[in-house]
Amino acid sequence: MKNAVTLLCHAAYDYLFNVADHPHENHSTYILDWERHYGGGAANIATGIAALGGKSRLYT
Repeated sequence: MKNAVTLLCHAAYDYLFNVADHPHENHSTYILDWERHYGGGAANIATGIAALGGKSRLYT
């Protein structure tokens, strides 16, 4: 792959939760729904470069 931005860093899962309300300290609330997405700093940067038409490589 020529002229690619190479990233060497961690990748992770990002968990996004939809909750009924934001609880106060020492209280809880119910999770209505959740999603899991690939994430981590380097993975997000590599995705952004590709979305802008660039080429990227991610090593984890």
